[in-house]
Amino acid sequence: SGRALEFDGVVDYLDAGDVVDMGTDSLTLAIWAKPNTGSVHGSHLITKQTNYNANIVGYGLYWRHSNDNVYLNIGDGSNGVRCNYNLTVNNWYRFVGTYDSSTGIGVLYVNGVQVDTATDTGIGSLDNSNNLKIGGNAVYFDGLISDAQVWNTAWSAADVTYDYLNPE
Repeated sequence: SGRALEFDGVVDYLDAGDVVDMGTDSLTLAIWAKPNTGSVHGSHLITKQTNYNANIVGYGLYWRHSNDNVYLNIGDGSNGVRCNYNLTVNNWYRFVGTYDSSTGIGVLYVNGVQVDTATDTGIGSLDNSNNLKIGGNAVYFDGLISDAQVWNTAWSAADVTYDYLNPE
């Protein structure tokens, strides 16, 4: 506890390599982040994707400074889910995005509370050859990031609440 990576919004990011291909599995993305006012449009918190528009192949959590929103994007290039929520900068948040491949439901949680959902039952494979990156990909995050996680299961609401109330 008490440790975080600091990103300046220019070209800083952590590259974890071509890991965590999800195929058609369910997934959970979880990250603590404190966005600064300098974060730019579409800053990447944690991503493994191709393309940088609505037709992504892969998954990610993003911060958009232009409207102070956090986004969960999951897609196969043709089908996908997108959830978002508005909040304020210069505060710590626990962002969790889940996707249940059996139901096609994506859920975005902020600080243990469900804030948005989206459904697309036609999503296929999320596999791509890009690397898992934290803090940036094509657009870079300005702020602090800690405890980034990717799981090959969709956490339940109870799991998300427990995670938020019991940080390690």
